[in-house]
Amino acid sequence: MAIKRGRKRKNELYFGPEEEEAVVKFLEKRYMLVLDLIKDQPVTINHNLGDNVIVTVSHVIPNENAYGNDAKTLEIDLEFTITNQTPTELEITINENIADVTIIVVNEVERDLIFNEWLKAPLDKMIESIIRRYKLYRKGETFEDLHTDTLSFLMTKVHKFETGRKAYSYFGTICKHYILGLLIKDEKYMKQNSSYEDMSEYIQERDDLIYYIDDDEFSMDKFIKKVSDGIKDELDDTNLPPKKKLNENEKKVGYALIEILENWETAFESMDGGSKYNKNSVLETMRNYTNLSTKDIRLSMKRFKDLYELLKQRGL
Repeated sequence: MAIKRGRKRKNELYFGPEEEEAVVKFLEKRYMLVLDLIKDQPVTINHNLGDNVIVTVSHVIPNENAYGNDAKTLEIDLEFTITNQTPTELEITINENIADVTIIVVNEVERDLIFNEWLKAPLDKMIESIIRRYKLYRKGETFEDLHTDTLSFLMTKVHKFETGRKAYSYFGTICKHYILGLLIKDEKYMKQNSSYEDMSEYIQERDDLIYYIDDDEFSMDKFIKKVSDGIKDELDDTNLPPKKKLNENEKKVGYALIEILENWETAFESMDGGSKYNKNSVLETMRNYTNLSTKDIRLSMKRFKDLYELLKQRGL
């Protein structure tokens, strides 16, 4: 007798051939079809599932609010009416015209028997293993709630499984992707809504996020003078090649900036809001100095924004 080689399995399979076969039998207790439905026109559905059936009618639409790993489509349940129901057929009617409607008929009683006897325990074990192995814990939600939520979501996708493939791999992928999607949404929400107090400890532990001021005697007058002198140097383009010379609008904006900076205390006091920085007031003052539109001022300011950033990098 040939001896099988290889590492000995420590535990029995919790999703083996018997469970795979149970999935096939579980799916046999449902009938699914996709078709176009016409308003108020009955459609006859033939099946062999008996009297105790549950019917769902749904339609897939694009998810316009999808972001990142969010589902690109949404499955919407449709309202319908059942008439002339027998153990082998039923008629349904809807009140609108819709193409590509999915109709699913299931024998819930027999499916529940199969699920409880063969699938519940192995699926519980599979989801538990996925959460613990990949450490997919969700902040603010207990392990039990996350486990139950994942199993409920899996059951809404079971009907899409195609026999002939490995159910264990298919179910595991669905569960893992679902929990990862929840975690990605949670992280996105935290980034958008977290306050400084929530993040301050994390920020202070990151050297690359800390800014050190070497000169404790920072002077606004010195800084403004340095910026003003830099603009004057930029305006002196006598020795620059033609392509790098300032155009007329840039020169007007440059001279206006010098005028505002060299008289910044008086200029800001005269603006709406007093000495408090007000972008709209600054733009109004720039328009008065240059007779340019706001768009032209913004375009011409790019030349001097680069200078300001350079001054900050070099130090005050």
